[in-house]
Amino acid sequence: MVKSKNQHNQKEGVKQGEKEGGSKTRKIKASTHHGYVDEHLSPYGGLLPLVKLWDALKFESLFSEVYCEPRRETQYGSLFFIKGLLLLLFIGFGRLNHFVYICEDPMLLGVLGMEQLPAVSTFWRYLQSIGHNQSLSLLRLMGVLRERA
Repeated sequence: MVKSKNQHNQKEGVKQGEKEGGSKTRKIKASTHHGYVDEHLSPYGGLLPLVKLWDALKFESLFSEVYCEPRRETQYGSLFFIKGLLLLLFIGFGRLNHFVYICEDPMLLGVLGMEQLPAVSTFWRYLQSIGHNQSLSLLRLMGVLRERA
């Protein structure tokens, strides 16, 4: 059976993804309004409950039992660096360089027990000293913390 073109008509497709009357994307230019705030992190923004959780799970004692220290000896100790990295992630920053933005915050300094944070390069050097043994001990630490929670 032969079909002619006139008998076999297909509907034309509708363009998808186009919004009718949609707003235009905003471009960031030199004239875009911006500003800075002079506020510090609050204890109720999540840091105080995190510290209370660490205390309830006995994080520090478990860390000293489970964590395998790297060969490189540090002035601050491994617990300081791991806590600092966890706090950075908990606050919402994903890069070590973001310590620059919160290095003088009194709440963060109080949690870490410091008057001033070391340079960001100190955190980099500590991360570079971490090897396979430390990563395995961190995995064991996370497993025990999950069981306790």
